[in-house]
Amino acid sequence: MCAQLVQGFRRRDSIEIARVFKVHADCDRDDPRTLHLPKDRLLVALKDFGIGSKDITEEDLENLEFHFKRLDQNGDGKLDLNEFKHAVQSPSHLEEWVRTLNIHQLVADAIPRKDGEDSIFSASNLSRQEISDICAEVVESLHKIISEGADKLRQSFKAMDARDANNLADKFQSKAPKLNCGNMEDFRCGVMAHIGRHIFFCGPIFFLLKPCTCACDRQP
Repeated sequence: MCAQLVQGFRRRDSIEIARVFKVHADCDRDDPRTLHLPKDRLLVALKDFGIGSKDITEEDLENLEFHFKRLDQNGDGKLDLNEFKHAVQSPSHLEEWVRTLNIHQLVADAIPRKDGEDSIFSASNLSRQEISDICAEVVESLHKIISEGADKLRQSFKAMDARDANNLADKFQSKAPKLNCGNMEDFRCGVMAHIGRHIFFCGPIFFLLKPCTCACDRQP
């Protein structure tokens, strides 16, 4: 069994979570019988379950305050066992994606049914050989489901990259109308669109930031 699977089983084991909590926790000053996990030990405790970076980075430390406040549900500035358990067992983005693959339906379909017997009762009486047969049947279909899911995910990322590229290109495209050859009014509109409205016209001449003082018609 690979290390990631082992860590996964540990994260779902309440006894293992309590053991790691006790290793890193301190006794409460008001009640020595009560343990709590201080903020400066949270990252190390989570790392014990393979959560986060292998080496604690500056970015991890910068985000620590935000994550600690989110986990500290009662707002007492420290984590109790239940709060730490929530931190350990909160699903990752990858786990959330795997849930969308509905692999549980595949496993349920592979479990043999017996006429006149409740399916849950049948599952409780599966033999080792029957479980091995179920796993063998699931493997091929599991490969198909994961491949299709990964392909959809890949297409989604490509679409996001294309959308970001288009948005970046739009930022460099001028929204102002092009200067066109035409009458004086066309010229004025084009100049104001490209330079700004802080210009004042007096006949064919325009002045930047200085209003026209003559009596002729001018357009701000």
